[in-house]
Amino acid sequence: VSTLEKTIFDCLFKPQFSGNYSVITKAIYDSCNQINWNYLKEIYNKSASNRQFQITGYILELLKKKTNCNIPKTIIDFFKSKKKSKVKLINNNNKSTYVKEWLLQDNLGEKEILSWWF
Repeated sequence: VSTLEKTIFDCLFKPQFSGNYSVITKAIYDSCNQINWNYLKEIYNKSASNRQFQITGYILELLKKKTNCNIPKTIIDFFKSKKKSKVKLINNNNKSTYVKEWLLQDNLGEKEILSWWF
């Protein structure tokens, strides 16, 4: 049996098996007030690579900024503290926007990631 937090981790770890980032961000938005953010941190500390920290943090910060989803700043800061080197959001050669604060190349774009919102 999975928890909400473990499901979020799994979906962000393998987004290709979860629909896409738009489906994942909508699910996080819909359950934002039920997520145990400290438990999510524990799961990431046990299982995530630096790349996963960066991608998840970027996605959560984008969700918070654009939709006002109730994600604590301490959670965003936690993920931000784990960034190490440049990463791509997905592995392709599409045109991308570099997000310096996350050391991340967003090669999907916020309108794709949050297509349900726009």
